[in-house]
Formats: sequence, structure tokens, C-alpha cells
Amino acid sequence: MKKSTQKLRVFRGGLLGILVLALFFVSNAQTAKADIKATEPFYVWDRDTGKFVNSNAALWLDTDWWVPMIHQISNDKDDYPVACGTTTWAGELTMGLGHVDTTGGHGLQSSDSWTLVECDRTGDGDFNNDDLNLQLDENAELYGFIEWTEVSSATFEIIASDVITDCSNNTCNTELITTMFMNLDPDCDGVINNEPPGGICFYAEAQPPSASMQPYWQGNLQARISAGGGDKTVNFQVAGPNAVRLVNFSAQSQDSHWMLYLAGFLTLVGCVVIMLIYKKNLSILATQEEH
Repeated sequence: MKKSTQKLRVFRGGLLGILVLALFFVSNAQTAKADIKATEPFYVWDRDTGKFVNSNAALWLDTDWWVPMIHQISNDKDDYPVACGTTTWAGELTMGLGHVDTTGGHGLQSSDSWTLVECDRTGDGDFNNDDLNLQLDENAELYGFIEWTEVSSATFEIIASDVITDCSNNTCNTELITTMFMNLDPDCDGVINNEPPGGICFYAEAQPPSASMQPYWQGNLQARISAGGGDKTVNFQVAGPNAVRLVNFSAQSQDSHWMLYLAGFLTLVGCVVIMLIYKKNLSILATQEEH
């Protein structure tokens, strides 16, 4: 009887252990189903064309002008466990920025201003090409984007930012990885809280390399957004010396004004001297002919 009781306890203990392991794996499986999924394009501002693009964006070598980037948030309908239960509008989002290429060339230097904003910039109730083409407000915070009213520690959290990580895609050697957690439905009622017309976009800014940081990234420099098994990339083309001249033209011109004035003055003096010498020579020749 004692042995039977002991066996029953062992059996119950083993069964309990199996149930605990089963719950652990189920919980992990749910967590891996990152509901937030990167299915929409990743846009960056192209200073050459003056609009948001998702390929071949010109990257000017100007560390003082941070490049705005946007990505419309979407999901894959899977439940994600959160404090209030589960929702289909939560998960992790990862942003990767090409940092150093395989030749040692410099790419994007850092990121900042991570947040969630209203995708609709024109106020027409939709997110379309008009929003991508609308000019930035250079003097406003977030270049004029309106931050989502529900942004808080409960809806958006930076887990780690600009972690230098090895990469092996194309010519990439290292990239800067920023990992974020977002929950657009913190009350688990199945809908986004105070969702603005046009949806919600992830927003961040990236710092280009400076003109003095040589060599530059060779080939296509990429930035990417990853979530829920989805991955969207955008390519930059480092504009190089042409962009440097555009960025620094004003300062270079001001510094060289005094040199231009000096050169002009010396040229004028030289012309006057030559005219005086020529006139004097004519006078001497005329006197010699009279004698």
C-alpha cells in the first residue's frame, strides 16, 4: 500500500512537471507569434527628390540633418499575450541600419526620435502618395509629424537601441539594431485605441556619416524593419562629394568672399599700372620723334 501511494505521488509529480513544461512551451509559442508584422513598405526621406521613397534614397553626408523614416503598422491576426490578456495589436519591432560595410566604409551612425505617429499628414483621412510627397517642416519637432495621442510606456517601449550587430547581407559588416515593443490595444478590446484616420506609423530618424568619414559605404546601404516574420528594406545611395558641395556651399562661399574681393582689387590695380606705363612709353616715343 505504501509503495502504491509512493508510485501515485511520483506519477502525479511527473504529470505536473509535464503540464508545467507544456504550458511553458505554449506560452513561448504564443510569444513567438509577434502579432505586429512588417508588411508595409519602409519609407525614408530623399533630399534630392523632396519626398518619402522606399528605394534609392540619396543620403547626403550631413550629420546635422537626421533622415526621417516611417513604416505603417500592420498585424498578422495572431494573439499576443499582454498584461490584460491577449491582443492582435502587440509585438516586437526591430529596426536595422547599415553601419559599416565589408570594406570598412561608413554608413548610418545612429538613430533617434523613435515613436508612433499619425500616418495621414495631409488630413484627408488616408495614407497615400500625398502624404509621402508633402514637404517636411524643417523647424518643427518630428519634422511636423503628429505623435499618436496614446504613446506612453504602456504602448511603446524601447528595449535596446543602436546595438552594433554583425550582419551578412550583401556588403554589410555591422548594423545598428534597435528593438521596440508596442501595444496599440492596451485594454485588449481587439481594436487600436484612438486610431487616427490613415493608421499609425512607426517613426524614427537616422544620422548620416559626415563628409570627413572616409571611406563611405560602397554599394547599396540598407535600412530595414522586421516584425512577426516580415522584413521590409529600403536602399540608400551615398551621395558623396556632390552632396557635400551642396551642404557646405554657403559656408564655403562666405569664407572665400574676401579672397575674391582681394583678387578683383589686385587685378584692377594691375590694369591701371599697365595703362600708366603704356601711356608713359607713348609720350617718350613722341618726344624722341620730335628731336
